[in-house]
Amino acid sequence: MGEQKTWSVAQNALSIGGINIQAGAGTGSWIKVTPAGDWRTVTVGLQGDVTVSENPDRSAAFELSLLQSAEVNAQLQALLNYRAGVDGTIGIGAFQLTDIQSGSEISGDCVLTTPPEWDVQGEVQNCVWKGTILEATYRIGGTE
Repeated sequence: MGEQKTWSVAQNALSIGGINIQAGAGTGSWIKVTPAGDWRTVTVGLQGDVTVSENPDRSAAFELSLLQSAEVNAQLQALLNYRAGVDGTIGIGAFQLTDIQSGSEISGDCVLTTPPEWDVQGEVQNCVWKGTILEATYRIGGTE
């Protein structure tokens, strides 16, 4: 399984399906992006020969936690409900998450996969949206 990174609201910019999500972050982790699996696997044979296989699956799952009172929830609900064409395909939009400080970025087409979960923590209610980035592109920057 791939590694997870949790971002702080203040240091990141997030857009899903053209919807800029700058406010309304829920408590706890705000956004998590998890690659579907390893991109490469190494297998060592009985005689010590090594094979490196590449996994074609570049998808990644994401979870976005927003306060239930955040206005952007209505826009995300509309994106989830959107159907295009006669075949009833689910609306797909662009995903872009940028770490402003380092320039790191995860992007790709995405789809929201389920209605939001409700997560009640004391007096705070979060909506936890889940989706899939169909073919995630990673650009990991760094500042010194």
